[in-house]
Amino acid sequence: MYLGKTMAMESKSGSRSPEKIPLRKASQTELSVLRLIQARPSISRIELAHETGLSTAAITGVVNALSERNLLVEGTVTSVSVGRK
Repeated sequence: MYLGKTMAMESKSGSRSPEKIPLRKASQTELSVLRLIQARPSISRIELAHETGLSTAAITGVVNALSERNLLVEGTVTSVSVGRK
C-alpha cells in the first residue's frame, strides 16, 4: 500500500501548482493494527497488544504514527440504548 498526497506548492513567481509529495509506505505492523481496528472499532490498546503480540509501548508508537498521518482518530466509545427509559 502506497500513500501519496498532493499539495499545492507555491512557486517563486507566486503561482500555485500541484505537486506530488510521496509519503512512506505503511508497514505491515501498521496495516495489521488498522485491520484489527477496522474489524473492532472499540478495541483498546491493551487488546491490540494482546492480539498482535506487540508490547503496549509498541502499540502506542504505531497508534501515534497512524494518528500523525491522519489514518486514525482516537475517541471514546459510547453505548447507545434502544427503547424507552
